[in-house]
Amino acid sequence: MRTEETKDILMQGLGGAELDHFIALLRDGDNFEKGKAIEALVESPGREVVERIVPLLQEKNTPVRMAVLDVLKSIGSVHLDGVIGMLEDENEDIRVYACEVLAFLRDPRSIPFIVKKSRDDDDNVRNAACMALGEFDDDRAVMALLDALKDEEWIAFSAILSLGRTKSPKAVPRILEFFRESGEELSGAACEVLVEYGDDAVLDELFDVLKGWDREKRSAYLRIILEKGDERIFERLKDKIGDELYEHLLGSTTERRHRSVEMVRMLTHFRIPQTCEAILDILKGMDPEDENYETMLELFASLGEVWAADAGAYMERDEANLLSLVRACRMAGVKVEEAALLRHFLAAPVEVKREIMMSIPAVVDGSGCSIIKEALKDTDGHIKGFAVEAVGSLGLTNLKEDIIAIVRKDFHDVRVKALRTLILLDPDRAVEMITAFVDGGSADDKRVYLAATGLIDGQKNLPFITRLLNDEDEGVRRGTIGVLGNFVDDESYVDLLQNELMGDEIPHEVLKVIKDKKLRRFKDKLVGIFADEARGMWTRYYALSALGAFEDPALFDIFAKGLGDDNGLITIGCIRALADLNDERAVDRIRPYLVSSNDDIRSAAEMVVNRTQNE
Repeated sequence: MRTEETKDILMQGLGGAELDHFIALLRDGDNFEKGKAIEALVESPGREVVERIVPLLQEKNTPVRMAVLDVLKSIGSVHLDGVIGMLEDENEDIRVYACEVLAFLRDPRSIPFIVKKSRDDDDNVRNAACMALGEFDDDRAVMALLDALKDEEWIAFSAILSLGRTKSPKAVPRILEFFRESGEELSGAACEVLVEYGDDAVLDELFDVLKGWDREKRSAYLRIILEKGDERIFERLKDKIGDELYEHLLGSTTERRHRSVEMVRMLTHFRIPQTCEAILDILKGMDPEDENYETMLELFASLGEVWAADAGAYMERDEANLLSLVRACRMAGVKVEEAALLRHFLAAPVEVKREIMMSIPAVVDGSGCSIIKEALKDTDGHIKGFAVEAVGSLGLTNLKEDIIAIVRKDFHDVRVKALRTLILLDPDRAVEMITAFVDGGSADDKRVYLAATGLIDGQKNLPFITRLLNDEDEGVRRGTIGVLGNFVDDESYVDLLQNELMGDEIPHEVLKVIKDKKLRRFKDKLVGIFADEARGMWTRYYALSALGAFEDPALFDIFAKGLGDDNGLITIGCIRALADLNDERAVDRIRPYLVSSNDDIRSAAEMVVNRTQNE
């Protein structure tokens, strides 16, 4: 008895003034108020709710009607008779909406009523009923949809699509009949549905019909099958009409409007030279920045075993394909004879030259020396830089003197690459040049060395680093400090960092290294720097930033005290540092700054408080 009483209460839902209020919001409220009304009505469903909101479907305001539909789809099952009753409403639109809601609810009790509408009502309602019946796995729905195939063409179209959703075997013969005998629109819909059945026997019957048609008629249906089918269906179709399928795909890819990635992917199942040529033709017309270019290139590269032997010939055939071919050779591991590649390099535009030099270790059949030697003389810094790197990766010691000349004089970035290559080819000669740079070289010489320290052992670097920390050029000194972070596992370098912290003027680069490497051993020293208000603002800020990176709970009071600093930048830094500690007390300390007159401080505080509230 108690269970029945509880059920009755639930069925009642909202009522009275409260229901009036939410219905008014649903009809006249703004988007926020409509959302609140929908939420309330869904949370308290009942018969009266359903009955009271149905008339709102006659409103001219579209958002109101959409809101009512949302509610009915959520709660219509509590008063299914009320929703079914909408099918008899004198308003045609409401009868159409009823079909939509009942399709969403999928309650089999509604099937007889929807079936009736599919046979006897205005054409819009019959169509909506046919669309709704596709949501039911029920013989009654299937039989009604089969009857609807005799209706007007556009309603028969909906019935075919709905039969496809039911996947009923009983429907297959009639759908096949429409496929064979109907006009293009209904026949196309039937073809689409039969493909989506995915049944081998159905597919074979479909393909057998296709084979009996002329090629021009087949083309449109092949496109439907390829767009709707999967890999298995494609393979089955290939077995049935292989040559013609290839011709269809080839024809589609030559038409610019049909050059989809999926069409080309299916074309690659036919691993023959004509496929390679077709894809190259597509690539020739594509911008390398096109979002599909890389995928097209990968598809061409996947046919490497087909075009590898003729890669050189393909390069000779069309200069416009040279860039794509070089990239594809790298991807597929295909090599091109060195003399041929040299000819192309000498005549190629800059972007192709760059691509050849980036790829040369992977694509040249030979040492690559002749091409690289030409590239080392090029005026383009990128080409020369790639060539320098290739010398190192290929171990071309016979080009060592060319590399030494570049180390001495060239663009800064190219000199750095050249020094790194020299370290690989001849470490002793590289150290000789570094010694000369450090002892008497220009500021750029020293920066070139500093950029290559990662390839040299820490102890070998140590005397050079120690000397450059006292260089007369401030930029060199700061660059040297930045390098110290790469060797902090060596106590000698930690001592150098310690020395840099002892002076009155502390380079900010030292504080950045400590932050990046989270060198907690310097915590006390950083606290002292931060607390010393006599130091410059940026020095204190970088010390604070490093302390914040430690995320050390013991620093809570330090950061909290810093909130009251006279400088807004320090206050903001302390707000962020406190937030990173994940300490519950932090929000209470930060909250007063929500009303700060400083926009930046207030914004930082708001971000922290909002983030905490959302967690």
